[in-house]
Amino acid sequence: MTVDEISEKLKMHPKTIQRYIRDGRIKARKIGKSWYISYEDYLRFTGEEDRREKVIPVPKKVSVSTVIDILVNDIDESMRIANTLSAVMNNKDPKYGSSTMTSQYIQPESKIRIMLWGTIEFIQDMLDSISMLTQP
Repeated sequence: MTVDEISEKLKMHPKTIQRYIRDGRIKARKIGKSWYISYEDYLRFTGEEDRREKVIPVPKKVSVSTVIDILVNDIDESMRIANTLSAVMNNKDPKYGSSTMTSQYIQPESKIRIMLWGTIEFIQDMLDSISMLTQP
């Protein structure tokens, strides 16, 4: 968050926020000529940190990719699967970060190809969704 964003939220003058940074009341990093405050440090400063729901840290060391081919009867079934998985993606847990999904209907082979990339938890949830969608 920038000094201006925080000053707007707290209804304080930007110079006051800058003084708090200089005094060490708000932890900030200087990038170029601008100061940036992490959301965590903003919450710590405002005292909202303890009231906030604790987020489980997700290790960013591991990324997983997978390709799933699903045999389908026609393009309508392919679209149903792709649209349902897109809806799951649109409602994904924020802890999944920038996980992605792409889909492709391959008509000559009567299949839909789903490509997933993201955290282990994201891939697991998406595979569970695919498993439910493809149950007879």
